Amino acid sequence: MEGAIREVKEELGLDLSDVKGELYFSGTCHVYHSDYWLFHTNPAIGELTFQKEEVIDAKWVDKTTYKHMLQHNEIVPTIQHFWRQESRHNITLT
Repeated sequence: MEGAIREVKEELGLDLSDVKGELYFSGTCHVYHSDYWLFHTNPAIGELTFQKEEVIDAKWVDKTTYKHMLQHNEIVPTIQHFWRQESRHNITLT
């Protein structure tokens, strides 16, 4: 979890150190290991500071908008996996 908190701070300028996180998914795919952490927080987009080498833009979307963006290749491919895990873990994301 410490790595996730550090990366979010570096890439988005968002401090999650006081936010409870839960391991959402952990697994391996070919040659790498991935952990997906879920933190419940709701910062304004304007509060974020993007690391220009890592982040181009950000916005909050609902699941319908996400699916539309996915169909039009507007989503970073690694994020697609996150939403697929929802049904496997009985978690409902809004």
